Amino acid sequence: MFMKTNFVLAISRMESRLDKFSKALTDAKVELEHQVAEFNRQNKALKKEVELLKVRMEELEDRLVEQQDEDENEDDSAKEKRLAKYEASNTAYKDNNLKGLTQDIFELQLGVGKLTAEYLPDWPADESTWLVDPVTGDKLLHFRWDQPFGRDNNWSGICIICEHIKKKGATYLPAAQAALDTISDNNLQSCVVEKFKDLAKKFKTHCAATERSTDRRCWSCRSCLTRSARQSWQKGVRDQLFIYGRLANTHTQEQKCDVRKWKQETLPQESKYCQKKYDSAFVANLMSDDKDEVGEDGKQWEDICLIIKHIDQRWSVHMDKMFETVDAQDDPRPAKKYTICVDGTEIAENGKLWGDDEDPEELKQKKWAFEEEKEEVKHKKVKVLMELQVPPKSKMTRKQKQGKGKGKEKAMEPPANEQGDEDDIKFDEE
Repeated sequence: MFMKTNFVLAISRMESRLDKFSKALTDAKVELEHQVAEFNRQNKALKKEVELLKVRMEELEDRLVEQQDEDENEDDSAKEKRLAKYEASNTAYKDNNLKGLTQDIFELQLGVGKLTAEYLPDWPADESTWLVDPVTGDKLLHFRWDQPFGRDNNWSGICIICEHIKKKGATYLPAAQAALDTISDNNLQSCVVEKFKDLAKKFKTHCAATERSTDRRCWSCRSCLTRSARQSWQKGVRDQLFIYGRLANTHTQEQKCDVRKWKQETLPQESKYCQKKYDSAFVANLMSDDKDEVGEDGKQWEDICLIIKHIDQRWSVHMDKMFETVDAQDDPRPAKKYTICVDGTEIAENGKLWGDDEDPEELKQKKWAFEEEKEEVKHKKVKVLMELQVPPKSKMTRKQKQGKGKGKEKAMEPPANEQGDEDDIKFDEE
């Protein structure tokens, strides 16, 4: 009976192990299928890129052959015209008006207020969340900043921007008309590609600094809107233009400024602090730095939940009262967790803390005291010699000491005695 029970237990254990193994095998199979599908997708994309590159290479070869034929058949005057056109295109490529126009078209097509790293939109994770211009209804451009400019998504966006610059560039910036008339298509593409690389570098640096994933979108409710959208915002079309999300602030003052802006919106409409003239006070630079209060036993934020507030001395009484009223409101967007404020490191000024035997400041004081004492002794010695009317030792130059030159000895003449020469003290020579 005992043997039978052990046999049954062994079989049940074996069955459970087989179930676990089959489940792990199924999971591995599913994971492998996903990897194969992803590999096939990437392989298709690479094949498509290779085909596009082949087509572009053939076009470049044809253009090169045509250019060589033209160079062989053209005369000197045609060659001079071509060189002049080439120089004019290079000059237009360096034109500041063209660079400003490129920046404006990037802002317009991306739907942002300015081309700083925190405002640049990333590629959306879902096509359904693709943002559109709330006024025109057209899709806004997106780039994969972590990929090179030659990829399909990035290159198509670059071509759209180049076409927009050629067609409507003079309308946005008339000063760039001369550069647009002389620049070649190749140089215009190079100008747009250079701007794309610069923005991609800024975006990657910002992501590395803020530890933000490249798949995460970072939007602002107002600053990321287009010019037409901002104009409609000012007209009051708020529900249509609101874009959810906010910037990931990394500075305490910026975070406090955002919270106070949210609290200001919750104030009653009859409150005077809702007026637009008070909006100029809600700037990050005007916010005070607060610190977490830590007890002697080292308790952290969760244990104490107290903040040490430092009111800026530049604040007026009216401004202080306004911020007190705003801070009294409940936070409409409370944070899910709190981060403990940690003071930065400080450099020790005391030399003993660095391991020196004596503090350098104390050594300086001792040196100064020794110099003062030395000067005092020197003055006392001169005073005694003057009282005794003994001339001090003459100073000899370096040449006189070495015997290479003759010099006059400078000696201090003894002062005349008030009673006359008869009372002068004479010293017998030994």
